[in-house]
Amino acid sequence: MTNPYIPNFSGLSKKDALDLRLLFQRFHELNAEVQAIPRPWTPAQIRALSAVSQQVQVPAQADPQLNPGGATIGIPGISFVNAAGSGVILQGLYSARPSPAGSSAGSIFYATDQDVYYTLVSGAWKYAAGVMRGTINPDTKPVLIAADDGFLFYDTVYQHTYRWDGAAWGYAPGDDGSGYIRNFTVAPRTGKWQLCDGTAAIKESLANGTDALVAFSALAAGTMPNLTGTPSYARWNSACTGTVNAAAAPTISGNTGDTSAGTPSGTNSAPAFTGNAAPTSVANTALGADVAVIFPYTPTGSVAAPVFTGNAMATHHHDGSTLVVSTATQMRNLDVLPYYRQ
Repeated sequence: MTNPYIPNFSGLSKKDALDLRLLFQRFHELNAEVQAIPRPWTPAQIRALSAVSQQVQVPAQADPQLNPGGATIGIPGISFVNAAGSGVILQGLYSARPSPAGSSAGSIFYATDQDVYYTLVSGAWKYAAGVMRGTINPDTKPVLIAADDGFLFYDTVYQHTYRWDGAAWGYAPGDDGSGYIRNFTVAPRTGKWQLCDGTAAIKESLANGTDALVAFSALAAGTMPNLTGTPSYARWNSACTGTVNAAAAPTISGNTGDTSAGTPSGTNSAPAFTGNAAPTSVANTALGADVAVIFPYTPTGSVAAPVFTGNAMATHHHDGSTLVVSTATQMRNLDVLPYYRQ
């Protein structure tokens, strides 16, 4: 029984025919492996396919069904036709993909204008591997259909990867998107970034695969915040207007009235004398009797200082109008470069 998936190599030598049959078999094995995992294909499988496709270089055969004029088809330098004459490994423009009804299940189509591979699954061409490169402005993204879901497109200007979900474009999983500011110690080495220095007419990429002028509500369309000209700290808020808010001196609250006068309330204790105040007589041991004291007489001893008991001073304030708080004082900081992801 003739296998419809085995090419007809009747015009080649036995050795070339055997080599190509083995190569073709490897393509089918690889296709079976790929179909067993979710799309898109892994880089390892893409490399495997590329390695197999480059193992043999033979003259491409014309496919009468797809190319009545005799133009060659297939992976560059290689093309196969099965016993029924339909292509199994094909190449051409995306718009020239053959009808699924006239192609063999498991066929591979390489779109030369996209650098992308498709495989025929369940009667429809499905995106399999590869990333098309181009720009979103000017727009070189392809016009796709629902069955092309998973298709990847890399924009070389903004350096973002987009994914077609069958109905619309969006940033591909893993892409960091746009519209945020990050700090750098040097100019960013990858991606497209704009320094926040007040530059005008700046555009950014959008998730739908287009671009537009950056938009900050307090600035003209396309104008970047000037963070390098007016260094500042970020503050969480409900919206980013693009305006650098001016520094404001902090205020002092409380009683700052001037009440410098005040009368102490309380009492001073009476001085207390300690010592010999004023004796009326002095013992005279020589005479054996007291002798009257003849004044003047100076007491011997000390007088204690008065002790105040009470409220030493009424409530006392100084006017705060002469206090100054500097707005130039800064916390410890590190100067960095603020860049906006486009």
